[in-house]
Amino acid sequence: MPDVTQMIEKDHREVEGLFAKFKSTQDPKIAEQICTELEAHAGAEEQAAYPKFAEKDPELKKLVDEGEKEHGKARQLIGRIKQTSDADHLTDLVSELEQAINHHVHEEETEMLPKARDAIDARELEAARGGLRSRQALATLQSYRTPKGGIRRVEQRRKTVNSEEPCA
Repeated sequence: MPDVTQMIEKDHREVEGLFAKFKSTQDPKIAEQICTELEAHAGAEEQAAYPKFAEKDPELKKLVDEGEKEHGKARQLIGRIKQTSDADHLTDLVSELEQAINHHVHEEETEMLPKARDAIDARELEAARGGLRSRQALATLQSYRTPKGGIRRVEQRRKTVNSEEPCA
């Protein structure tokens, strides 16, 4: 059975796949899905994994603090993505978010998660997996709210531009 660190890595691979899909389609629905997944992932990490990591080792505490700052930067970009109604701006913002997430994932997977595996008993890491999943499910439900005129408007604009009907 995978532990919390393995679940975090699995989430990273899923989001990497969504970024690749967005690059090939520029579909606003994929951008929205990326935002939803990242919000859920970050919230779950902060509530279920990071506290367990931080209490075990002072070095892990520093890495957790850095991870939370990176989550804050990602949330700012997600907010901008949700507000944009311009397709080109959406593409630029998603690219910027991808770069920030790639940096975060690299640090987490090469520093934080290996240290967590060394500092925390395997049974505790397995037990923390349940907390991560339940927090993630709740965060996913809460993040399905999109501000009026944001990503969904980009999608509607594309449909209008691509339709046979004349624009008003």
